[in-house]
Amino acid sequence: MQTKSKNKKNIILLIVTSFPQEKLDEPINPWITEKVLKLKDDFEIKIFTSAFKGKTKTQFKEIKKIYRFRYFPSQYEDLTHKISVLDKLKENKKNWIKVFLFLISGFLNSIYFTLKENFDIIHVHWPLPLALFGIVPKFLKNKPLIYTFHSAGLNIAQKYTILKLILRILLKFADAITVNSTFTLKQLEKTTTKNLLKNKIIKIIPFSGTLKENTKIDLSKKKKKILFVGRFVERKGIEYLVKAFAKIYKKDSCKDWTLTLAGRKGPEKEKILKLIEELNLKNRVSIKFELNEEEKKQEYAESSIFVLPSIIDRKGDTEGLGTVLIEAGLYKNALIGSNVGGIPDIIKHGETGLLVPQKDVNKLADAIEKIIKNEELRKKLAENAHNYVKQNFSWNKIIEEFKKLYKELINKTQKH
Repeated sequence: MQTKSKNKKNIILLIVTSFPQEKLDEPINPWITEKVLKLKDDFEIKIFTSAFKGKTKTQFKEIKKIYRFRYFPSQYEDLTHKISVLDKLKENKKNWIKVFLFLISGFLNSIYFTLKENFDIIHVHWPLPLALFGIVPKFLKNKPLIYTFHSAGLNIAQKYTILKLILRILLKFADAITVNSTFTLKQLEKTTTKNLLKNKIIKIIPFSGTLKENTKIDLSKKKKKILFVGRFVERKGIEYLVKAFAKIYKKDSCKDWTLTLAGRKGPEKEKILKLIEELNLKNRVSIKFELNEEEKKQEYAESSIFVLPSIIDRKGDTEGLGTVLIEAGLYKNALIGSNVGGIPDIIKHGETGLLVPQKDVNKLADAIEKIIKNEELRKKLAENAHNYVKQNFSWNKIIEEFKKLYKELINKTQKH
């Protein structure tokens, strides 16, 4: 990596919605933190993000420069962090007031931050709307600007003409664009025009999970357990998994199998609990919320089958990639997923797992039963998934891709 001098690293300004403040503080997108910590040996990282409930801690682990802007009184400053902004808006439309103040404060603070700090590259995650904070430093310091799209913002932009227009304006300022999956790239192409993307560097660079691979996984010691990990929200399609399990759990081939639903609480929690009770599954379905890293590792390690039954929800939102599938693959689970969003980037049907149509309870039940009854298939899918995610979704490969992109842009800037 080319540096300004032998002792100085190039500086990356990372603009994100939220970033953790404490070691046990888990934001909604932990892979952002993972990426930052893995880049710190090659770059100096500066973070521009929002405060959470008045907290403005300026350091996290080895990251020494974090600027958190305030936008609301502490008690109600909760637009970001443990829940996505979109989900906050679904909870209460009054949160639009917070969004407005978030954008105003973020824009003004980006001016102050830019005048005060130095950096070589500006990298914005969720450009709609955070690109607003990245354009300021690009203009004032004339540095290259990267946008990284994660699908969610593009889903909304496709519905509203005004958001499409705003996005197209914002795209004019980007020097490079990365997306987390082929699905997200297609969304971007649908939302904008070829001319806007024509002269830009565009790369598909996914993200990986946050759990380290366990190389000691022995398939013969796996339990007869089906696992789901994720937040209890509509787009995860948990109800279809519960209904599918209800169709097979009494069959002779499946009678010893259990289902575990693990992850974060969300608006679908009560609905899922009620459904489990109605289907008389309380003795066969376990629910585990807010697991720590070691507990999550244990769940992946014990389980034989992992299911991500995601759907396209009422707002048009779905999986941009599905990083839990990567984690499950690393722990040698046979994978089943809905054929939506970026899931097919990870699950190659019949090779690294099985794909089923979204919301199809019968097809999902059939896929689960097929893997349960066929131990040879189960082992084959688990091993193939393990090898595939190691080869294509390892953090080493992902970080190298970002380093190449940063180097390319820095060299281009220096030549000019």
